[in-house]
Amino acid sequence: MFYNYKFLKRKLYYKDFSIENLKETDLEKLRIWRNAQRKVLRQNYILSKRDQKNYFNKYISKQSKKKFPEVILFAYKYKKELIGYGGFVYISWDNNRAEVSYLLKTEYTLNKEYYKFYTSIYFKLIKKIAFKAIKFRRIFTETFVYRKNHIKLLEKVGFKKEGILRKHNIKNKKAVNVIVHSIVK
Repeated sequence: MFYNYKFLKRKLYYKDFSIENLKETDLEKLRIWRNAQRKVLRQNYILSKRDQKNYFNKYISKQSKKKFPEVILFAYKYKKELIGYGGFVYISWDNNRAEVSYLLKTEYTLNKEYYKFYTSIYFKLIKKIAFKAIKFRRIFTETFVYRKNHIKLLEKVGFKKEGILRKHNIKNKKAVNVIVHSIVK
């Protein structure tokens, strides 16, 4: 089963990298990566296989069929190997904006050079989809303040810091500040 979005009829490439529709066979890897990297996600609990399957089969599969989905998720691949995923969440079609979602394979996230390299290419591709294929006028991110390297990388790939959402999320039972970055076209 594929989670196909009409505007992504074919893969989007940059050298050996691609953004493409997710497959059901990708879901277990995504679940494992999400559970391993909860520190950088809004997710505060361990996802079970059932949680993951239900979310994709009951919610994402319906979203992928809508003309104006609330969530758009893609597979991120290097030479056909799944190395991450992401897309757009909290989409406002009336305002042509969305939050960018992104998660890289855990072993690449732990290596600063790999993370920098793979993440830079992901954002190159996702900006192309956002502004050319979908025609958003604004994309944004929310990043926990303690993710210093990710924040530097966002700014390096063109995102501008807009501000801080003070005590915006709870992580490990503590309120955490979040930094908002965006690109506006």
